[in-house]
Amino acid sequence: MLCGTTFRFIMEEAGRQKYLFRMYSNNRHLASRDPAGI
Repeated sequence: MLCGTTFRFIMEEAGRQKYLFRMYSNNRHLASRDPAGI
């Protein structure tokens, strides 16, 4: 039980980090494409 809960927490944390990294890379890509900024 504890092992499954820990594994699920690690997977959720990894998914959150991946989502944040994707948002960050998308924003950086848009910023580099538009030199004037938003």
